[in-house]
Amino acid sequence: MAGGAYNAAIARMLLAMALWWTLDSEGDGSQWAFRLTAYQGNEWVPKGLVKLFFDTQPPIAETAVLIGQVARYSIVLMLLGFASRLSSIVAAISTTLVVSLHWSFFEYWSHAANVQLLAALAFMFCRSGDRWSVDWLLRKIFCRPDPFAKHDGGYWWPVLAAELATHLFMFGAFYSKITVGDGVWWALSDNLRNSIGVTWGAYRFDAPALAVFISDHEFVYKLAGLLQLFTQAVTIFALFMTRLPLLRLIVGGGFFFAEILGLTHIFEFWHLFWVPLCLLSVDWEWASTQVRSGIMKARGGRAEGLSSKVREKPAADANVSQGLIAQVMAIVLVRRSFEIIIPPRFKVVMIATSLFVFFGYYVGNIVGQFSDVHLNYPFSSMGFYSENRDTRPYGKHKYYPFYRGWVEVQEVKDGQLREVDFRSLPGDALDPLRFMSSEKNNLEPLHGGLRARFAGSRWETGTGLRTIPDIREVRTFSQIVAIPPLPQPAFPVAILHSGLLAVEDELGIRGVHSTLEWNEARNQYGITTEAWGFRDPKLEILVRRNVRENPQITDPSELPGQWVGSTFWIENTKETDASYLYSLIRVIDVELEVDDIYIGPQNFQSYR
Repeated sequence: MAGGAYNAAIARMLLAMALWWTLDSEGDGSQWAFRLTAYQGNEWVPKGLVKLFFDTQPPIAETAVLIGQVARYSIVLMLLGFASRLSSIVAAISTTLVVSLHWSFFEYWSHAANVQLLAALAFMFCRSGDRWSVDWLLRKIFCRPDPFAKHDGGYWWPVLAAELATHLFMFGAFYSKITVGDGVWWALSDNLRNSIGVTWGAYRFDAPALAVFISDHEFVYKLAGLLQLFTQAVTIFALFMTRLPLLRLIVGGGFFFAEILGLTHIFEFWHLFWVPLCLLSVDWEWASTQVRSGIMKARGGRAEGLSSKVREKPAADANVSQGLIAQVMAIVLVRRSFEIIIPPRFKVVMIATSLFVFFGYYVGNIVGQFSDVHLNYPFSSMGFYSENRDTRPYGKHKYYPFYRGWVEVQEVKDGQLREVDFRSLPGDALDPLRFMSSEKNNLEPLHGGLRARFAGSRWETGTGLRTIPDIREVRTFSQIVAIPPLPQPAFPVAILHSGLLAVEDELGIRGVHSTLEWNEARNQYGITTEAWGFRDPKLEILVRRNVRENPQITDPSELPGQWVGSTFWIENTKETDASYLYSLIRVIDVELEVDDIYIGPQNFQSYR
């Protein structure tokens, strides 16, 4: 393919925008400080580039902000095309490092940033500054010959590599759904209905009308699932359509954009940083020629559109320089005295080898699921939404249970204590609560971070976007909820099991730490409790049985057993022997005038 310099320049700018918006999604210093507080109880699992620099958890707020500043400066230079190759390399690597730091707090990761990071890494060695850049402008000013004639066609390989990285992201999602999600049953079961329900039930309220309509109509959500499998499977064929630019745009950019619109309107995940990647499938030089030809035909003339071809300057003009600054710039830009000459064949071998290694490992992560072991973020098996959120037999509608963390915030409004009616709650505030330890030294800093987070930001509520000036009470929960089966509506989710982790109000912060043990001598399970923050607590152990294994809405009952000091020994009965027990701890403190129910040990099976 001839030309390509303009496509390389535009791809550079598109990827710079995608990286900038990715950094925006990572948040500012205050959000990084919150993560440091909220996730300090999590195991530090370094990923990707983080493994090279941080064996242990760094002072994440300062480190991430510093690297983020380097990334932003380099992204600006990349967009402008100043030292375009160097700035592209620094922008891609530093942005990848920032996002990798975020996900090193977790065992695995979400996939929102993988595709643009992989595309930027595949593109970063591109000679993208020979058009529409500060580099190009400086060459014109200081009379350096235009390098296009020498590099004609060589601009295309990194552009196509970035496009391939994007389409492999989509194909990897399809492959993972087919192999992990039980093939076409990923689409032909209740999976998509349950996925929509989990997305809105885990963090948010008021699902949009389109999401409600799809989830409550079996034919619609199964058809939508089949369409998603189709679009994710075929985008990769755009790479074979470089001589069919319009079809390449439809298959590569159009289908990916349809995926973005689906996420936006059904899940309200507006991935702005993905939109520039759709435009990598545009042959801008061809498109410009078509547009200008149409205009000139209407005028009776002819136009060539964007053209990377150049008019060779006379040899005498190539070395024109006036003054000391011009001479210095000529040396810097031309680099004749120290330019490394690489034979063309050797250059082809180097490029081919680097692409083979990069995309070979990329494909290996998708097919062999290396990412589960190597944790080399952003390379991934692309397993987002790939699991089948339904259980066999697929033809039967049933509850779909899942764990979630939850927060209730109360404020003084109009002289009364009222719960804040959030429209959504942030995932980084709720995710730590699902399996959070009930120890005081974990919950106290978490509540402090939550209070600062809710008081220090503007939130979308039922009365509009506003701050919460007077927080009086914060309650954190661990819950098991479920998507109800058809013909019941998917929303709201059903709460199967719920217990407090801690309560913070004008009386202070209080909770119950409980541990489970099996005693061989007694042949019994014991729940050892430690109530903290109370004055005179009276404890009672409640239980629900098989609430995940046989999901249904039931009231908790009293668990048979006896107290010995601070340990409750569970009585062995036929009923408990055959049950998975999900316990709750009711605490009554007359002096504090509180009667609360806290979460206890979960999902243990009594001795048989």
